[in-house]
Amino acid sequence: MNTKKKKAQTEKLLRQWATKKWWKFWVERKNYLGICYNLHLHRINMDLVFDHAESWEEFSGNRAYPVPGGRYVYRKSDNLWIGEYGESRKRLCLYLADVVADMSAEEFEQYII
Repeated sequence: MNTKKKKAQTEKLLRQWATKKWWKFWVERKNYLGICYNLHLHRINMDLVFDHAESWEEFSGNRAYPVPGGRYVYRKSDNLWIGEYGESRKRLCLYLADVVADMSAEEFEQYII
């Protein structure tokens, strides 16, 4: 897959992960998987999150656990996609989708595994 297509696919996936339709599907199956792991499954390096989460207005202060609540809530949660923590996670997906949309294909290429 060429870089432009992969970039478009990644933006689309991030937007889908933030939607209720996708959320309903995921909650029933793999609600324990976070954004980084999901990106990795689609052959995108999790540095995409690490490199851009700090500029997200809700950033937790921890690049590895950027959603408010950080590592503690991540580890204690049975479902990463519900409640206020889940809503924040979805907003991060939308933010990252906007970041990807604004990147050139050349900038995005560094995140392809």
